Amino acid sequence: GGGGGFGSPLGRDLYALARDVRCGYVSKDAAEKYYGAVFEPGTSKLDLAATEARRAEMRRQGLPHDQPIADTGVPPPTPATPTSPAASH
Repeated sequence: GGGGGFGSPLGRDLYALARDVRCGYVSKDAAEKYYGAVFEPGTSKLDLAATEARRAEMRRQGLPHDQPIADTGVPPPTPATPTSPAASH
């Protein structure tokens, strides 16, 4: 989970991300998948060099892709059809 933010998750400050993982605001799985985090084996400590390399690779691949949280079941609105001023007279 988590709330929406500004900009790419790959630009998230690593120290802030590490704090969010420690506090439980972001899971390690989400940090790895969406933020490109790489943790030192068996720990919750970020491997900064490996994380930067992974983020660079993710950027080259155009990741992460936005994923809708839920399908509301409501179709998006249909754009209005433009009318010419002459047609309204």
